[in-house]
Amino acid sequence: MHPSETPRGLPAVLSLPFRHARKRGLGFSLGWGLGLLALGANSFAAIAFVPADQPTGWVSRPAVSSSKVTSGSQVIFRPDYKNGLWNGTIRAFNLSATGAVLPTSPWTTGGVITDTATQLGAMDWSGTASTSRKILTRNTSGTQVAFRASGTSAIDASQLTLLGGATNGTILVNFLRGDRNNELPNGTDLRARVSVQGDTLHAPLTYWKYANGDQRLFAGGNDGMLHVFNAADGSEVFAYVPSMLMATLPKLAVSPYVHTPYVDGGITVADVMLTSQKTLLVGALGGGGKGLFMLDVTSSTPPASEAALVTAGPIKWEISSASSGFSNLGYTYATPKFGRLNSSGTAVVIVGNGYMSSSGKATLFIINADTGALIREIDTSASGGTGSAASPNGLSTPTLVDANADGKVDYAYAGDLDGNLWKFDLTSASTASYTATKLMTTDNARAITTAPVVAPHPLSGRLVLFGTGSTLSVDDFDDLTVHYVYGAWDGAPVANTTWNDQDVTTVVSGTQQLRTTTTFAADWGADQGWRLELPPGERVVGEGQFLSDSRFHFVATNPTVAAASDLVGAGENWLMEVDYRTGASPGSPVFDISGNGSVGVEDNLSGAVVAGKLLGAGVSSQAVLADGSATGLTYFNQQSDIDYSPPVASGGEVGVSGGHFDVDFYAMST
Repeated sequence: MHPSETPRGLPAVLSLPFRHARKRGLGFSLGWGLGLLALGANSFAAIAFVPADQPTGWVSRPAVSSSKVTSGSQVIFRPDYKNGLWNGTIRAFNLSATGAVLPTSPWTTGGVITDTATQLGAMDWSGTASTSRKILTRNTSGTQVAFRASGTSAIDASQLTLLGGATNGTILVNFLRGDRNNELPNGTDLRARVSVQGDTLHAPLTYWKYANGDQRLFAGGNDGMLHVFNAADGSEVFAYVPSMLMATLPKLAVSPYVHTPYVDGGITVADVMLTSQKTLLVGALGGGGKGLFMLDVTSSTPPASEAALVTAGPIKWEISSASSGFSNLGYTYATPKFGRLNSSGTAVVIVGNGYMSSSGKATLFIINADTGALIREIDTSASGGTGSAASPNGLSTPTLVDANADGKVDYAYAGDLDGNLWKFDLTSASTASYTATKLMTTDNARAITTAPVVAPHPLSGRLVLFGTGSTLSVDDFDDLTVHYVYGAWDGAPVANTTWNDQDVTTVVSGTQQLRTTTTFAADWGADQGWRLELPPGERVVGEGQFLSDSRFHFVATNPTVAAASDLVGAGENWLMEVDYRTGASPGSPVFDISGNGSVGVEDNLSGAVVAGKLLGAGVSSQAVLADGSATGLTYFNQQSDIDYSPPVASGGEVGVSGGHFDVDFYAMST
């Protein structure tokens, strides 16, 4: 891979760019292929968590074609949706040499900018030509088949029964493939869709560039499919329907439609050495179900036909809570990660068990990446963990650490819904000797739903950085609980029991809302870490917090903030950057507050360094950092999250720019 290119498999993360000072220095990445430690209300018992009723909470980040954007040839890919209508699409925009998002696109048809939904709608849904849609699934015996109701390769009778029987099931399969003929007010009573493509809401849009230059976008969709798009033109290469979803697919055709998650969980793509090197995609269903899946996407050659796709057989395995050894698998919100074991060198997938499992426990699964077989489940309840069927807990996304840079996983860190932070020791030569240790429990046992960021401690050991909070139930949106962001010292002396507490101050400066924090120095002779208190109701959710230039970057959201008007969504989102060692404001300015094109002391507030900036209302993704030479470029996906149905009286859509709001931040630095 050329050093100017994005590390392949980088999780996708537009509002448009917010530029801030960035120096060369400490940089961290997570996940396989990027370096494992290339430093890469309390419980749901009271929340009545129902995945189908989950509010938006956070949105999927865009993807950038390279982490370096100075060439003027890079592209940013942005998932979009409309709340209430729940149609979805992906758009592509060119980036200038300074990282600005341009109103031009590499995706054009006849000179007109296009998008993925437009192209899907124009594809032949029923034919067998090379230009027709190619959709794959598995039947009940595990055989890979075309997602069709009949033919030489098709789903079986029991699956067709789940979809409504021979007649209605056939109509539904065709509807999901793209048949618009039976949508209201025509034909049967299937719901009228704005587009064939559903929303990509929480599943991360993932960009991948092959060694031969071919590019792909992998997008989980709440239309029941994982879509594989050609990133060069936006066309669909093929789609995959996880067979675990068959029983819930009929909900997609019901009118009025109630938004339901399907392929809404984490996705990771990596080059993995099995008997030979393979490019693998592992995914989770999120709120769509208790399921994981693996695809072999090694070949970048588009299948010549749907039959050829079935013959190629890219589905390596599927796992559900009914699979042997996986009864503790819950709704798989945790993003699965690739790794390699110390015990055998075996390539594995490591993932938290998710939420609302049958036992309610929080466990870590270690899965053979090649076969999908369970290697080891580490149950935290054996180490003082909490959770039961009556008061369910669940483990969130793990962060993997290779402590000795030998390419094998030594430790995994993960939080759970009961606010416990766990360290899993995977250093033993025997998987049976792997252990779990509780490092801490958050104040008032506030849920940890994000993957922690792990960094070296200034003295020894590691700092584990994370925030608390959840947006998994409607009750969360009225919850004014006080949440914290932590830097917990793994390796602190037992006698260290205090926290270096930092506070946030919000200041209005002209038209900008900004934040500073206190700057208390850490006392590592007494502190077990630092703790930053957020305003009531504000929390950290969604994937993608990161560490760069000694700053912990995260977006905090507060869904309890009321909407300013009918045209502005409720909620509030803040970009925060704090010193990872103390939780304090950075030591020098990072935002161009004055707007003079550079970053300096004139950007301080009464001498205090700005640590946060209001992004806007609605919902936001976490940030993605691109390299603009001396300038760091932070990209977001900002959504109003306004319910667009029914349309306003004039017949138009609520809002601006086609009903969608973007928030654009530009601030130059030298």
